[in-house]
Amino acid sequence: AMEWQRLALGGMAPPPPARSGHTATMVHGTNKVVIFGGEDRRGRLLNDVHVIDLGAMEWVTPGKGAVMGHAPSPRAGHVAASLP
Repeated sequence: AMEWQRLALGGMAPPPPARSGHTATMVHGTNKVVIFGGEDRRGRLLNDVHVIDLGAMEWVTPGKGAVMGHAPSPRAGHVAASLP
């Protein structure tokens, strides 16, 4: 049977602030989940990136060169996928 549990995550990177409408995408071939964008409690749209390493059970900062190019505009209610 499956059961919902709140994860106890550590790490040096701070957890993201509360949000809704974000994406949480499991990266194919890794133990990492990428959280992107959403809307904060005040209704502001976000375009920040946060990463959970499920192997280490901690928040991590994306490595140098892991996020390249221009950041997408702030958004909520979008979709994301990780392809092999």
